Amino acid sequence: MRVRAAYGQAGNRPNYGQKFTALTGTNTIDGNSGLQLGLNSGDANIQPERQQEAELGVDAASKNQRAVVEATAYGRWIDNLLLQRSLPTSSGFTTEFFNGGRMRNLGVELAAQVTPIDKTVSWTTRATFTLNRSKVLSLPEGIPYFDITAAGFGTGLGAFRIEPGHSATQIVTEKNGEEVVVGNGEPDFRVGWSNEVKWKSWTLGTLLDWQQGSSIVNLTRLLYDFGQISPDYVDPTPGGKATDSGADRVNQFIHGNVQPYIERATFAKMREVTISYDVPAKIAHQLGAIDSLQVSLSARNLFTLTGYSGLDPEVSNFGNQPIGRNYDVAPYPPSRSFWLSVTAGM
Repeated sequence: MRVRAAYGQAGNRPNYGQKFTALTGTNTIDGNSGLQLGLNSGDANIQPERQQEAELGVDAASKNQRAVVEATAYGRWIDNLLLQRSLPTSSGFTTEFFNGGRMRNLGVELAAQVTPIDKTVSWTTRATFTLNRSKVLSLPEGIPYFDITAAGFGTGLGAFRIEPGHSATQIVTEKNGEEVVVGNGEPDFRVGWSNEVKWKSWTLGTLLDWQQGSSIVNLTRLLYDFGQISPDYVDPTPGGKATDSGADRVNQFIHGNVQPYIERATFAKMREVTISYDVPAKIAHQLGAIDSLQVSLSARNLFTLTGYSGLDPEVSNFGNQPIGRNYDVAPYPPSRSFWLSVTAGM
């Protein structure tokens, strides 16, 4: 058994466009190139974010390493946050980055690995469990809250709001004329499960991923309902309530309730299945100066089990960013791929 602890500090410097006001090229005078101010106002006095993290963990393993358990708890505190706010149009700019506020992340990471069979056939299975909880502790004086402007379409369609005392990934919307919290982009927890089975020169590997919770703003469904082309526009799906039809969802939305389009993103995905064969060394040597040769066939994204009505519960309309990912606006469907690989070692 081993107990470990760690403490560290790090900084996150502001980007060029946050510290200095950028100039953009434009054709404004008789088609000739010119320069004009960008829409984001730079702040010459902006400072780096500073974060502190403390971690405490324990590792335990059997003498023959056939059973291993790892547990870690961590806390991260971020000060002098780099925040973005909207500016009045009379200023000549639309947004500005500035310092202020403090937030906290608390999380747990657990892992267990077991080798129940280790003879002619060996089997190793490993499971991981992770969860994270964020909380905004404070904002600069005079700013009670603000919505993320880089992603989303306003509170009428669900907005990610930064507000003291609340999660940094809360989703706020309007309901009957009032603003209410209707979801959170952060999952309740995530579980990964991998397996590796070996027999002679053959190896079979699998990876399963399970996410519990997280909320998605399904605007694709809203567009289908507005166009009256959703499968359940008139009649709800089998087993659904009489008020679960697309027509009823649109009616609720028109009356200021977007909650019917806030869905849970719970899923289980078979990320990858791989089978490989290690070619005997004497055969590999006959092919040239090769010490080892492996042939493998992999299938990725084989299937997804989810109650989400859209194409993919991991959809992100605004790209890979920490806050504001969970918007579904007519994306391409996820792809399923198969790979045949040949790996040679010299």
